[in-house]
Amino acid sequence: MGLEEQIIKIVEKYFELADRNDCFVVELVMKTKKLEIYIDSDDAIDFGICRKVSRVVEEFLDEGKQMGEDYTLEVSSPGLSRPLRLPRQFKKNVGRDITVTLPDSTKMTGKLENATDNEFFLAYTKVWKEGKKKKTEDVIMPLKYSETNKVMINIKF
Repeated sequence: MGLEEQIIKIVEKYFELADRNDCFVVELVMKTKKLEIYIDSDDAIDFGICRKVSRVVEEFLDEGKQMGEDYTLEVSSPGLSRPLRLPRQFKKNVGRDITVTLPDSTKMTGKLENATDNEFFLAYTKVWKEGKKKKTEDVIMPLKYSETNKVMINIKF
């Protein structure tokens, strides 16, 4: 088992022992001397959880010296600047406006209408011209997670 998998297992075990089954690992980014761990929750993630996960991972890394003596460890929520990756994140964000990038680089914007373990539903308004008239139709499009390149939450001010 590689270091990344070990760290994910340790964090998942911590969530289990801390009775935080609502929490999950979204992504782990490993660079030469830097480790970024993105965690989320079905409700809301707070600084206290991030701090505790950081301590657990730091103890593991310091004990085994897998990253050497000098490394940077960052534990945070994914925030709005990172794409949605897991079905649990999609379910948590139902009702929000999103932009979906498809494999052919086509971008679609709409509302995240619903999400299941295998797919999500994008609600948008289709617009086209028929003669001189502009026509619209409300559409709810199912998309499999595997059929998308990136899904971002749209930030509204």
